[in-house]
Amino acid sequence: MRIKLRGKYYSLNMLSKADMKTETQKSCACLKDSDIPKGLCDAPNKEEKKISIRKRQSLKSEFETILHESLHACNWEWDECAVDETAHDISKLLFKFYSIERK
Repeated sequence: MRIKLRGKYYSLNMLSKADMKTETQKSCACLKDSDIPKGLCDAPNKEEKKISIRKRQSLKSEFETILHESLHACNWEWDECAVDETAHDISKLLFKFYSIERK
């Protein structure tokens, strides 16, 4: 799926755990199975940018992961702690007021 965040286009991909591991190992060869991330976001200056989300997460976890990686895309200069806290807080707020379902 092609998405636009802060004027830049990204390919949003849902990956299996095995594919996410392969994708992650491109930048970190010493990855253990327990370290496979829930999501990844390419730098906004990369030519063909991708946001990758690991499949088979709970609805809330998947939603928060998409939000988390989207925040990275929009605010590349934020540190991981700021992105993580903001994604968690916004996700919690939206789940409190809205009925969110997968399409």
